[in-house]
Amino acid sequence: LGDLQVLSCTPDHVNKGAPIIMVHFMCQQINCVRKKETGEITEGSEDDIRAYSYVAALQREYDEETGELNWKIIDFMLNGAIAYL
Repeated sequence: LGDLQVLSCTPDHVNKGAPIIMVHFMCQQINCVRKKETGEITEGSEDDIRAYSYVAALQREYDEETGELNWKIIDFMLNGAIAYL
């Protein structure tokens, strides 16, 4: 990931858990959907590159068996997409 932005870090008042970290990132994806049987393109094209924006919410979770703190993705969503020129 080239450009990563932390949107917020807030305590979890609802579940009284660890703070929740919101992360925003963008990536480039090829927008090309094919039929599995024939390989025919049904959406987009092989050179239709788009910049997708995502937001993920992460939280630390304590594993009692191993005694370790692990990161857990608690929410993940597509925030939008634009044509990449």
